[in-house]
Amino acid sequence: MRLSKPIEMEGVSQTLAKGNCPVCAFLKNSQSALLQGGLAPEEVSGICNFHAWALAAAVNVVNAAKVFQNLLRLGCDGCQECSFCLHLREAENAQLKELVAQLDRRLVLDWIRHHGALCRPHSRRIRKVAPVRLHSAIDEIDRRASSDLNSELESLIARSGDGERAGAGVLGRVAEFLMSQRGING
Repeated sequence: MRLSKPIEMEGVSQTLAKGNCPVCAFLKNSQSALLQGGLAPEEVSGICNFHAWALAAAVNVVNAAKVFQNLLRLGCDGCQECSFCLHLREAENAQLKELVAQLDRRLVLDWIRHHGALCRPHSRRIRKVAPVRLHSAIDEIDRRASSDLNSELESLIARSGDGERAGAGVLGRVAEFLMSQRGING
């Protein structure tokens, strides 16, 4: 995982204009911040496989080393709940609620319906917390994104048959659509 430089972000509404899942975009930024020192070493009592390797690749080597020292001291063996996953899950729940509040605004709902996207996992999760009146719009966003990605895949397959390899970025977009941002587990 390549960590991006985190930016100051108040909430998911700041990620709506990017054209991908706004919850994933917010969480990716939060994940980068956490891995680059957003959690003090003593706040990390467990770590999953993904976050251990992401932390090992982090730019803040001193912080990473101190987190690993703390985990060694605690006798962490992968059985403890990942502190990074726990923080991301809490942030995800808060951002899903914020996105539902944003979708209650007609302009935001119309924009995301025609131009935005939700990954499938966040589409399913937001549907669980959204009022019933928003369910058809959420389903429509999912269908449009799925259809758009399928069209891009068909184009990629056709071009690949001609020996062209450009445009494979769609594979990453499909992976994110199906599975959510890496390191963000349901």
